[in-house]
Amino acid sequence: MNNKILFLDIDGTIRNFDGTIPASALKALKQAKAAGHQLVISTSRSLSEIEKRILDIGFDGIISGSGTYVLYKDQPVFYSYFPEETGYSLVHDLVSKGAVIELVTYRQCYMLKKQTKGFYGFLVHSAEKAAGVSDAHIIPRPQAIDSVQEVKNLEKLVYIGPQISKTILKKKYAGKIIVTDLSVHGGKYLGGEITPYGADKGNALRKICQCAGISREDAYAFGDSENDIAMFKAAGTGIAMGNGSSSSKKAADMIAPDIKEDGLYRAFVSSGLIQH
Repeated sequence: MNNKILFLDIDGTIRNFDGTIPASALKALKQAKAAGHQLVISTSRSLSEIEKRILDIGFDGIISGSGTYVLYKDQPVFYSYFPEETGYSLVHDLVSKGAVIELVTYRQCYMLKKQTKGFYGFLVHSAEKAAGVSDAHIIPRPQAIDSVQEVKNLEKLVYIGPQISKTILKKKYAGKIIVTDLSVHGGKYLGGEITPYGADKGNALRKICQCAGISREDAYAFGDSENDIAMFKAAGTGIAMGNGSSSSKKAADMIAPDIKEDGLYRAFVSSGLIQH
């Protein structure tokens, strides 16, 4: 097999929702690197939120913020953020409808001071209940600010509020944004994430393949949620984890076993990327 490039989501793919990284996943990544394949993180997390223990595995590239900030060989190859007017308007619309929000840049994440109670009471605790309490000690807490105007180059908005209509947002900001459902482990819908139009994991995959000089047919994408679908479509082979959302599994070319059943390792083996 010629050398491939592998794009990997973090949560639910490399890292379990209880905070652990399966030994089999680390073994798979180590063997893939030894076989000459390139590895790329592809996560919805901000660059500032990616754990050191993940980075220490050793990756050739990083897609962060669901495709808003992209690095290859430690060099930025794509960077997208909202025009100020669009960012301000989105924040106003979401907050006025009662949504709790997180404002994301690759350097730092922010929350509004007036939403502190709601942020920690709902967003953090709901997510950590699903993702593992160890996150409280691993992921940096957002900086509390008074206004969105304090944020320079807003790349992404995460909102909690099932009452927010994705359809209305898409219509009002047509051609300006991408809206993707946000769910916790187990599939419960909480809200969504919003990125600038053209900033998604699929576009980021194309950018990195171009920089690496590798055909997209030689790209493998591994993930478990809705924001991985664009990556599946852009890659030669899209592989959804068995613990993934129904939409991600429907869009994938293959379905791996659950992460708790050595899913990543077994998917690498079955795809011929490594030897058992």
